[in-house]
Amino acid sequence: MAQLVLQRVTLSGLKPEFVPADPAGDSAPMPSDNVFIVVRNGGSDWVTVTINSVRPCDQGFDHDEQVIVPPGQEVWIGGPQFSRSRFVGPGGRVSWTYSSTTSVTVAAFRL
Repeated sequence: MAQLVLQRVTLSGLKPEFVPADPAGDSAPMPSDNVFIVVRNGGSDWVTVTINSVRPCDQGFDHDEQVIVPPGQEVWIGGPQFSRSRFVGPGGRVSWTYSSTTSVTVAAFRL
């Protein structure tokens, strides 16, 4: 599992750097609610990103969150919807896996 470094979005701008998705999954630090994961699918198949839940949701169930990334598109995941109490695991990190990593790149950002 690759550990992504947060790229800070500042007033002076940011040239984002994307890395290939790790077949074993990726993780990123989650120091605040202003963290986003961006997944780009450069392939021709749909990709499912599964965010690992480490605690039950507000309904009492411990279930992972799944996000679909259509072919040729990117999806931004996170922000305030990333419940720190539900998704942040050991070391203050959130982790996720992919249904496929062929032509998939990823980056993590903090506002």
